[in-house]
Amino acid sequence: MKKMFLISLVVIVFIGAAPLPNETLPDYAFVEGLVGHGQTWPLSCESRSAADLAGYWGASVSETVFFEQLPKSDNPEAGFVGSVFGAWGQTPPNPYGVHAPPIAKLLREYGVNAKAHKGFTVKDIKREIAAGRPVMVWVIGRVWSGTPQTYLAKDGSEVIVAAYEHSMIAYGYDLGAIYLLDAGSGSRAAFSYDNFRTSWRVLGNLAVTATGFTNVDPEVPANTGNLKEKYIVQPGDYLSKLADAWGISWQDLAAINGITYPYAIFPGQVLFTGGGAGNSETSDEVSTPAPAPTNVPQPTPTPEPTPIPEVTYQVKQGEHLVQISQELEVDWKEIASLNNLVYPYLLYAGQELLLPSGSVVDSRGEDSEPEPAERAYQLYTVQAGEHLMQIARELEISWKEIAELNNLVS
Repeated sequence: MKKMFLISLVVIVFIGAAPLPNETLPDYAFVEGLVGHGQTWPLSCESRSAADLAGYWGASVSETVFFEQLPKSDNPEAGFVGSVFGAWGQTPPNPYGVHAPPIAKLLREYGVNAKAHKGFTVKDIKREIAAGRPVMVWVIGRVWSGTPQTYLAKDGSEVIVAAYEHSMIAYGYDLGAIYLLDAGSGSRAAFSYDNFRTSWRVLGNLAVTATGFTNVDPEVPANTGNLKEKYIVQPGDYLSKLADAWGISWQDLAAINGITYPYAIFPGQVLFTGGGAGNSETSDEVSTPAPAPTNVPQPTPTPEPTPIPEVTYQVKQGEHLVQISQELEVDWKEIASLNNLVYPYLLYAGQELLLPSGSVVDSRGEDSEPEPAERAYQLYTVQAGEHLMQIARELEISWKEIAELNNLVS
């Protein structure tokens, strides 16, 4: 008996000496390089979050095109429910939104290695963020409490839904809060773990994670013809300017790229040109950034009168059409007509406006300081995960100078 007892004791001590290692996560972690935007339509928050998540991994995805490619269904686990223009706060079969599975599936078609989750945990989110991977989550409103409801879809599925379903992206955490990027406004905020858990659990802790990007050429939207030519938007570009240069209407260019009101485009955005730019009509490569082409003037049978020198004005940050017209004492409709501006008459910092001859070009008067000498610029393509200060350090230049040159704001 004594010998058997000693053997048992040795076995017990051996097992106790080799415990399973515990996973340790840092007390705080933040994902850098995630860029957020506010959603375009009343109920397009999930498409906006998906586009921002894809952008972090280097995939060029338009919110509006992404939404159009989502399947439609009365079951949010299978597709988007209702009209994207519907009132927020309803539940199916009324206008509602979409849950994680269709979002992850469509992201994979764009080359993002995405996966949908139900029953995710806060520790799972922390693990992803600590590894540099933001997480798309489904909450109620602006991280409000909510009441789950059981909905019977037409396909016979019972689905948990809730009023004011909304999507955000978790990108950071510390000891007291989790940090979320709100698709509604593109803003960032910290929320206590208790509030976040209460809101997140209403829909069953839905999430979409991603682990990388495989470079694929997503399917061109239907009914747009041969649109494989692409162009990278440059600072100072705007929709009607590019449309004129490529010989199509700005309305067609907007439709081709799924751009809707207020018809804003952003530096670095990839646009389908409709075959009007680049070197080859069948090229799958993105065109090297270059100034938009200009139309070659056609000869006329009779000599033209000596043209009056053009008067131009460069739009400054925050200026709008009526404000400029008042400062320059020119009818805003005349400026709009000269520059082919149409409703909603959007202007962009750095945009050159043609003005009627004799206009007061600068409201500061003739004593304004001369423009500084023109400088030579170099283009730099931002890589996934990079942020402004990191790029500035690598290029040995002030981050403020880069921000000012590219019209970047807080």
